[in-house]
Amino acid sequence: MSDEKHTPVNWEYQENADKYTHIIRGPNNEFILQLPQDSSGKTEARARLIVKCVNAHDDLLAACKALAESNEDLGIVIDKAKAAIEKAEPKE
Repeated sequence: MSDEKHTPVNWEYQENADKYTHIIRGPNNEFILQLPQDSSGKTEARARLIVKCVNAHDDLLAACKALAESNEDLGIVIDKAKAAIEKAEPKE
């Protein structure tokens, strides 16, 4: 059994899956999650946000660890936090 505690990042939203579902896939095209389609577009937005947040996991964790350890210059920690936020935040 692997020591891995979570599915590896680099998830992707599967474009043009079909008209009934939204699919998220992991590395090597591994099936992760399927969400039902809705007419409001909210489910697609949620699926895309899930992908962005999961993919930002490593950066967010590194920024939090750097802050907690406070061995790094505060400016470097702030730059890491800003980069992680940029990666995770949905684009309009």
